[in-house]
Amino acid sequence: MRERDVHDLIEQQDPEHKQELLDKIKVRIAEENIFPQTQQNTEHKPVAAKKKNKLTLVIASVVTACLLCLAIVLPVTLTETKNRYCVDGDYVGEIVSYNIKEYSEKNNKNMLYLDLYDSVDTILTEFYYNLKDRNDMIFISEEMENGTTGELIKVIITDNKTRVDVLNKWNNCEKKSVICGVSVQTVKTEIFMLATFEYNGFRYYLQVDNAANQNRVTEIVEQMLAVK
Repeated sequence: MRERDVHDLIEQQDPEHKQELLDKIKVRIAEENIFPQTQQNTEHKPVAAKKKNKLTLVIASVVTACLLCLAIVLPVTLTETKNRYCVDGDYVGEIVSYNIKEYSEKNNKNMLYLDLYDSVDTILTEFYYNLKDRNDMIFISEEMENGTTGELIKVIITDNKTRVDVLNKWNNCEKKSVICGVSVQTVKTEIFMLATFEYNGFRYYLQVDNAANQNRVTEIVEQMLAVK
């Protein structure tokens, strides 16, 4: 087996086919040992033997290096999940007749939701999906308004690997706290309160306008986590 053959095999290596690569190398090495090339000049046998020993050493070194690289890289490759950033034009939204609780239960999503369905005056739920795949949820949004107090609560949910352009304002949530064992980031302005957190594979974005009190957004987070 020539040194060039070894390099060709290594260049074709794929983490998912490492065993196939190793089997090929073992077979080629076995062939070299079983069917050695006949030397035309016996005077050159010592030189040929040295070259063969050198090639065997090279093969062993390459195989060891490949195994070491695969041991380091393969676990990362297998566990890595691709993130995505969606912008206007990647998705489309529509008003739906179901709420987040109903959507979660129907699709076995195990999402958190704000259980105020019987105490608010209006509810508006919108489902935003991949323009190329209607079953691929980009995010789901729900607004609840209390007509008496004027409080407006908005809950938006994505999976934890999806980021959306229209949700960038939640990047300003810099105050960190822990609520029910979950890390929550919040921010307050004169107009609204924002909060964001991750739980069980989903990322939640909350906005409260005309809040009933200064701690309203954290109260809502507590209510949502209470139904987990």
